[in-house]
Amino acid sequence: MPASTRFLLTAVFSASLFFSTTAFAESPPVNPHPPAPEPELIEFTGVVKHIDLEGGFWGIVREDGNSILPFGLPKDFEREGLVIKGFGEVLEVATIQQWGIPVQIIQVETIEEPKPETEHLTGIVIAKGENWIEVIPDGSREAIRLTPRWRDNGHDKDIVDQIAHLYTPNRVAVTFIKGDIQELELLQPEHNEGVTEGIVVDKGDDWIDIEDPNGTLNRYRPQWTGGLPSDG
Repeated sequence: MPASTRFLLTAVFSASLFFSTTAFAESPPVNPHPPAPEPELIEFTGVVKHIDLEGGFWGIVREDGNSILPFGLPKDFEREGLVIKGFGEVLEVATIQQWGIPVQIIQVETIEEPKPETEHLTGIVIAKGENWIEVIPDGSREAIRLTPRWRDNGHDKDIVDQIAHLYTPNRVAVTFIKGDIQELELLQPEHNEGVTEGIVVDKGDDWIDIEDPNGTLNRYRPQWTGGLPSDG
């Protein structure tokens, strides 16, 4: 075989071997253990609130409505109305509470805020439950709902007991902060009978609300004459 032919065959064979080796080297190896996805982190600012569901638990209520169900919230932060901020990892888990976004707390701190204003009112109780009352304040036509303050992992027992002994439409004096009752006092009527002058501001089937010239509101019902309630 001529020398030029041998040289050509050797060059072709070397080039084929080079491209084959290059192609093999550039193929990436298959990783049998792909990396775990990056954790989803979330920053939050909100108010700590005790949620009366599923036996009760602590949540973080945010202004945007996307509340947080915190895991690992320090005990010192389990305080009703505490304003906090922090961040954590979103957990892809199902919870029995079915409330809020489950988040494993990584860092949390309190936010200084102005001391809430203490408010006072007098008015009539128009409805109540075990741990709430609805009151129409003197000088108003709208009822507001108030709940006992939080104390010792529950609503203040003394105030809850006072609510149990209230009747509609008792008059009360209430001191409250952000809707939480701090003090509750039953106001006894000055007179059990007599003549009332004032303006009828509301009425129902068996009651009328009268506001006297001083702005004091009272609800009156017809005198009970005995017999069955259906008899009037």
